[in-house]
Amino acid sequence: MTLIMLIAWIFVIILILAVLFMPKRLTFRENMIVFFSVGYFAWIAHFSTGLMADLYDLGSTKKVEFDDWLMVTLVPSLISIVYLNFKKRDYGFLYIVI
Repeated sequence: MTLIMLIAWIFVIILILAVLFMPKRLTFRENMIVFFSVGYFAWIAHFSTGLMADLYDLGSTKKVEFDDWLMVTLVPSLISIVYLNFKKRDYGFLYIVI
């Protein structure tokens, strides 16, 4: 495991701990909806840009590994949950999408 992947996994562990122990504004159901919908769109973006267009590679090898799969699945979803739990409810959903 390279130093870059070690730093990435430490970041994922910090995100998981932040999601578990942060004050929640969203319910468990809303967290799951956000997690799966953001994960789905992250996979669509990863598939279209990374695999079909071959614009980038994750990791040192040129094939998709288990680490890549976990990073694409977890990081965007966890960042979005942390953001939405800290966001004030002043703005509507349209401003989040834009």
